[in-house]
Amino acid sequence: MEHSVSTQWLAENISLPNLKILDASMEKVIGIDPIVYDRPLHIPNSIKMDLEHDFVADVEGVHPYPDASKVSSLLAAMGVKSTDTIIIYDNQGLYSAPRAWWILRSFGFKQVAILRGGLPRWIEESRETTSIIAQSVTTSPEALALNSTLLTKADEIHKNIKNREFLVVDVRGEQRFLGKVQEPRPGVRSGHIPGSSNLPFSKLLDGRQLKSIQILQREFKQVLNNSKHSQSTKLVFSCGSGVTACIAAFAATTAGLTDLSLYDGSWSEWGSDESLPIETSVNESK
Repeated sequence: MEHSVSTQWLAENISLPNLKILDASMEKVIGIDPIVYDRPLHIPNSIKMDLEHDFVADVEGVHPYPDASKVSSLLAAMGVKSTDTIIIYDNQGLYSAPRAWWILRSFGFKQVAILRGGLPRWIEESRETTSIIAQSVTTSPEALALNSTLLTKADEIHKNIKNREFLVVDVRGEQRFLGKVQEPRPGVRSGHIPGSSNLPFSKLLDGRQLKSIQILQREFKQVLNNSKHSQSTKLVFSCGSGVTACIAAFAATTAGLTDLSLYDGSWSEWGSDESLPIETSVNESK
C-alpha cells in the first residue's frame, strides 16, 4: 500500500467494509500556526485515535511511547485490526497523523496510509463532514510486538555522540536548535544534542502537506552530505516531544529512505536531564 492516499481515493472507498478511518488530531499544536475550528468536524466514519491521553505509556514524560499491550487493548476497543486498511488524518493537514502512522507501523501494521492534505483539504473540496465520531465495534485484542529498530533511546543517542553510528536529525526550528530562544516547556534547557543536524520539519512541507518527492530527496541528501558526524545513512529523528519528528520520518519514508528511527523522548527528555550534554551552536558544548 502507498504511504499516503488522496481525498478522492478516500471519498471513493469510504464505505469499504475493512476500511478504518482514524482521526489522530491533537488538542495542543506546537511549531505551526494552528487551524482553529469553531466546532468539532470529522470525516464521516472516523474513529478517534487519541494520541495525547490514550496512546501513551503510563510513565512520566510528554506523551511517551505506548507499549504493545496497551496499543493492542486500545485498538481492540476501537475495532481496528491488523488486517484492516487504515487511513489516518488530522485537522491540521499534516501534523499528528504521522505520529499515529509511526505507532501503527512500529507494531507491525502494514496497510496504513495518511490522507494527503488531511481534514483541511477535505473541507476545501466541500466534502461531507460530521460532528460525530463513529461508534466502534470492539474486537479481540491481537498479539502485537514492537519493532525496536524504529525507536531509539536516550542512552543510545548518548553513546552515538562518540560512536557516530547514525545521524540525529532535529526537526525543531533553527532558533530552538541553536538555543537562541527559550523552550516552550518549563524546565527544559535550550540547545541541541551534540553532533545532531537541523532540518526544520517546516522545510518538508508545502502548506499543509509534504513537498514533492524530488524536493524531499534533495533535502535529506543535503543533510546527509553536510553531516561530518556520521558516515552512516541511518537517520534518527528528534523534535520537542516525538510528534513532529514523525512528520520528518514520514517524509523520509516517502522519499524512499528506509534506515530510519525515532528518538521518542526527544528534546523534552534530553533537555530536561542535566546529566546529558548539549550544544548551543555547531561546536559549543555544555
